Amino acid sequence: SPENTNNVTDERAKGFEKAFLNKRLSMDKNLWCILGLDIILSGKAPGNIKEFFEERPEITAVFTVNSELAEYTYSVLIQMHEQIEKHIELVSFDQPNIQNFSYLEQNEEEICNTTVQLLLSQIEGHHYNPQRIVVPVKLVHK
Repeated sequence: SPENTNNVTDERAKGFEKAFLNKRLSMDKNLWCILGLDIILSGKAPGNIKEFFEERPEITAVFTVNSELAEYTYSVLIQMHEQIEKHIELVSFDQPNIQNFSYLEQNEEEICNTTVQLLLSQIEGHHYNPQRIVVPVKLVHK
C-alpha cells in the first residue's frame, strides 16, 4: 500500500482490517508493505517490494490497494521466479493490466450517480446533511 495520505487509501486499509476483525482473524501488520509516495514516484517501489518478499518468505497471498502496486508486485514475483498460481495468490483493488488476475471492482456508475444526485440536491438549495454512503465492491475472480 502507499502510505495513508488520502481517504481512498485510508478507507481501503480500514476495510481490510474490518474484514479480518469480522472473521475474528489475527492480523500481523508487520506483513504490510507500506511505501512512501516518494518511493513510488521515484520508481523504487519494485526494489522495495522485492526486499519485502525476500525478508518474508512465509507470504502466500498479497492484496494490493491499487492496480499500480499490483503490477509492480506481479513483475517482482516474476523476476523472483515465483510460480504465482501455485505459491502466491494475488488480489488487487481495481483491475490491473494483468491477465487472469482477481480484483475488487467498484461500481463506478452507482458512485457517479450518487455523487451527482447529492450535488444536484445542494445546487437546488436543499439543506446539506453530510452523510456516509457505502457502495459495495464486487470480487472479480479470475
